[in-house]
Amino acid sequence: MGRRVWRVNVKGKEYNIEVRRSIWTNAGKIRVDGAVVDAWGFRLWPEDRYFRVGDSTAQFLGTGLFPSGWELHVDRKIVIS
Repeated sequence: MGRRVWRVNVKGKEYNIEVRRSIWTNAGKIRVDGAVVDAWGFRLWPEDRYFRVGDSTAQFLGTGLFPSGWELHVDRKIVIS
């Protein structure tokens, strides 16, 4: 299970976003401040996942097998961590 964590400031408020995804099945979950906001089962290919962070829309792009290739975008801007 791969794991990556981002600390994001959205409109003055800090959020911790954690993504866990299996490199074997692509199943995973997204947590915002510890609460699960999205979860999915087996997928043949990784999919983009959309979810809410405060009043903003976030997008997780699991483009690579390993966490170093994963990206997070909030309000269409990439989050660098």
